[in-house]
Amino acid sequence: MSEARTGGGFLAGIVIGGLLGAGIALLLAPKSGQETRDELMDRSVELRERASELAARAWGDVDELVSRGRSVVEDTTATFRDAYSQGTQAAAEQAEELQRRFREARGYPGDQPQA
Repeated sequence: MSEARTGGGFLAGIVIGGLLGAGIALLLAPKSGQETRDELMDRSVELRERASELAARAWGDVDELVSRGRSVVEDTTATFRDAYSQGTQAAAEQAEELQRRFREARGYPGDQPQA
């Protein structure tokens, strides 16, 4: 999950850096006002498209991580349920065996094997 955050931060840094660099370059370039406005408009459209692509990719990554998380939780839950069931069954069998041995040791009638 930290990899996705780091990658997203890096990409956001690239986009922000690109915006700042483009803005400064356009402001310092010796062009007419209309040319500068047209170029700013073109750049803003490009950057908007890139931002949309990055957002879509980020949402895809989030969906994948959520799916993986669900899968891990489901697998872990199933494993825990199986272990709990086996442990409960083993404990019941041991309790039954101990009761049988106790009755045998105490010599309760009806608990002795018949010959």
